[in-house]
Amino acid sequence: MTILEITASTRIGGVETYLLRLSKALMAKGHRVIFVTRSGTPLEKELRAAGIEVHTFFRGSSPLTQWRLKRLIRREKVDVVHTHIFSANRQGARAGRACGVPVVARVPATEGAQHYAEVELVTAVSEAVKNHLVEQGMSPAKIEVLYNGVDLARFSDLPSRELSRQQFNLPPDAFAVTCVASLTPRKGQRFLLDAVKQLENPNVHILLAGEGDQETPLREQAKALGLEDRVHFLGFTGDVRPVLAASDVVVLPSSHEGLPNSLLEAMAAGLPVIATNIAGVPEIVSDGKTGFLVPHSEVEPLTQALKTYISDEELRQNLAKAGRQWVHEKFDDRQHLLRAVELLESVASGKR
Repeated sequence: MTILEITASTRIGGVETYLLRLSKALMAKGHRVIFVTRSGTPLEKELRAAGIEVHTFFRGSSPLTQWRLKRLIRREKVDVVHTHIFSANRQGARAGRACGVPVVARVPATEGAQHYAEVELVTAVSEAVKNHLVEQGMSPAKIEVLYNGVDLARFSDLPSRELSRQQFNLPPDAFAVTCVASLTPRKGQRFLLDAVKQLENPNVHILLAGEGDQETPLREQAKALGLEDRVHFLGFTGDVRPVLAASDVVVLPSSHEGLPNSLLEAMAAGLPVIATNIAGVPEIVSDGKTGFLVPHSEVEPLTQALKTYISDEELRQNLAKAGRQWVHEKFDDRQHLLRAVELLESVASGKR
């Protein structure tokens, strides 16, 4: 079959990493994958490097984008359209319906159900996302929960901790608190900086792996807090394993998530985690069993969770071990990619 993937992404994050893995899984089964995305993005570069056909004419709500999508669907005899995030779905669903081609929409976070009224099937990345859609009136029969997965083998053998710390200019005895996320308001890094300031521990350093429009405000905040020498801005990191190898704890202080890949990868790498108690995060992190959960947008609970980890190495190790075991049992990327391929095949063939 021929699958048209549509995304409006401008950077590489959890959604885009998933897309690359899924495309390779589809091609491994003999299917043809075509992408429509924006021009000049990191995703475009990665797709082309993987040998995937890419068209870069996506322009949000542009009528020209709609016309070109319809032409592409008809010319290439597309069997199923697969969309990611609501802006891409708006264009993809309309074009697919106009051409009589079924549409599958992947919903990576809690979003409005109205954006997905015209698609045949919705895949939600967590039970929490599914429930959010059902609460808005979407039929449960229209939704499949399809978890993100993690390449377990890739995170089973990390680079040298010592060399990784040297790479990021970390002192050998630093306690490294890491956040792997785009630098955007909803990811909540500003609360992490405030929490580390409250610790009053000069040995604690922060690694921020990601890029986004909050980099300048976060740099200004770090300077105002007197943390500028202990907050390390790593930018976009194509391979997160050296970052994890250098880390002691991974924190995700988000206010908006679906099922974050960064937590799955951290736990697969055997690291203890702290995350906010939102959306699908509790489906990954069980508070006090596989990590710590804290309220979003609050500094004090995050500070206390960090203090507990810093003071109790045995607890860190126990929670990290339990988290790694849970990810291995529940989030093996191979089984989730296989299920995604099966769902696309069933929709394209008319069986679903």
